[in-house]
Amino acid sequence: MLKTFIVNSDSMVPSLKKGDIVEISEINLISEIKKGEIALFEFENRTYAHRILYRGEFFFLSAGDNNIITDSPMPVSLLKGKIKLHKSFRFYFPVSSFFFCSIFKRIHKFLHKYFV
Repeated sequence: MLKTFIVNSDSMVPSLKKGDIVEISEINLISEIKKGEIALFEFENRTYAHRILYRGEFFFLSAGDNNIITDSPMPVSLLKGKIKLHKSFRFYFPVSSFFFCSIFKRIHKFLHKYFV
């Protein structure tokens, strides 16, 4: 079963950036994930996507590509899946904030005039 996850930090830059959308596939056996793959795990009600550095029988070591130190050893039970597909979705608005402010002011005046 595939699930999606939105990256919410820059710990995996340059591989994953904040706002990227990734598809996660569940894994049933620890042998399904290899060293170097990016895994998704849950710890203290937070979800993390970090690269596997070492896989043991009962635990694994991981770290974000942008992090200097590794995560604490994690039990296999925290592993939720691995990343299968990564898509970058970032939006850029090449117009000034002045332009947006003036449009929003006009919309506000229009709505206030006809609907309030």
